[in-house]
Amino acid sequence: MKSLRLWSRLNVVGASVAGSRFSGTTLRESTWEESTINGVLFEQVDLSSARWEGTRIERTAFTGCQLSGFSVTDASLGNVLFENCRLDYATFHGVRTTGAVAFVNCTLAEASLINCRFSDVVFEQCRLAGTEFDSCELRGADLRGNLLDSIRGIASLRGAKVAVDQLFELARALPADLELQLSGPVGGGGRSG
Repeated sequence: MKSLRLWSRLNVVGASVAGSRFSGTTLRESTWEESTINGVLFEQVDLSSARWEGTRIERTAFTGCQLSGFSVTDASLGNVLFENCRLDYATFHGVRTTGAVAFVNCTLAEASLINCRFSDVVFEQCRLAGTEFDSCELRGADLRGNLLDSIRGIASLRGAKVAVDQLFELARALPADLELQLSGPVGGGGRSG
């Protein structure tokens, strides 16, 4: 168990990790800066509160990982899969996609995506409760099959794919997102002619 704790708070700068597998270990509160991750499998890895800055992530899979509070800044993602991961309170800031990216059966509760270019990203069967999309470009992103009634930043969804039945969910999210003050009808509710 002692060896696993040595990986916590790891500080990696300018590294290239390729063709590797991390399984059942912890990288909590680790920092990865200006690094390249290529062809790596993260399987049941705890990356809670890890910070990845200026990192290029390609052909990489995260399966069954704990990524609560995970922070990715000024990075690129290409051909990356997040499957069965917990990304609650995660932050993606200034992240762009350079290839296919999928979030499958993930929890992104209260996650923040800020200034991201996430075109053609697929969110499949994800929990997006309170997820914030702030100044993002999601043109071509696929949000079908996810509950959207409590997301924030609806304007960022311009050009994203949603199912017709999700329009009602977005209608429920709209008043909170726009901070509308709802009240009853004015003047008795009838229209005068």
